[in-house]
Amino acid sequence: FFEKAELARQVSDWPRVVELADQALSNNYPMTEANALEWIPYIEGYARSARWEAAEQWSLAVYQAHPKMRRMLCSLWDRVESATPASSARDQLLEQMNTMLACAASDED
Repeated sequence: FFEKAELARQVSDWPRVVELADQALSNNYPMTEANALEWIPYIEGYARSARWEAAEQWSLAVYQAHPKMRRMLCSLWDRVESATPASSARDQLLEQMNTMLACAASDED
């Protein structure tokens, strides 16, 4: 699922990314420190499709499984902020993610 989702992400095919993410989740694909990177396209797909709850849930899961992914998650949320229209749900989640991940401090690590 990850390889296909990453290819879809590269061409901004967000519906396909979300479809693959949903398939991975329906197959109970486990979240581990070793595969945390594989969840990044899924999170971005959910966010770019305004599925904020799923994007938040999996961002938190990645961070809990592998805290060193913080910078990558901050970069992801920066892309989401630049590429998606403002909304109260998006802006609230961006604020939560930036606070939780301490994104302002990302460049200092």
